[in-house]
Amino acid sequence: MRVAHSPKMIDESLSQASAAVSRACTILAKDQIQVGGVVSVVDRRVRSLSDLCAGLPLHVPVDHQDGVAEIEMAMCQGCGICAFECPGKAIKLQHFTDEQIMAKCDVIIEVCPRC
Repeated sequence: MRVAHSPKMIDESLSQASAAVSRACTILAKDQIQVGGVVSVVDRRVRSLSDLCAGLPLHVPVDHQDGVAEIEMAMCQGCGICAFECPGKAIKLQHFTDEQIMAKCDVIIEVCPRC
């Protein structure tokens, strides 16, 4: 995504702004938004966020009034940074647990022992 462009004529700027508004309206007009399957989740036994979690990109982990940490799935990009940075290992990236990755490695070794 570009933040700045070269100087443009007014009509071109208005056209580009109109296109941006149109795209935003298609998202905002929906009652529900579907997200991808690769998102981070917080272990519900964890009661609050650490100081490290609060400094993560996009501030995705949020702490609700009831004291339970949660990740907003619509904001999660599935990068796994929060799961990596979590000191208590309370955040997991769905479909990429240690056990799942090790099982995938075992299958690769079985299928292609010389690779």
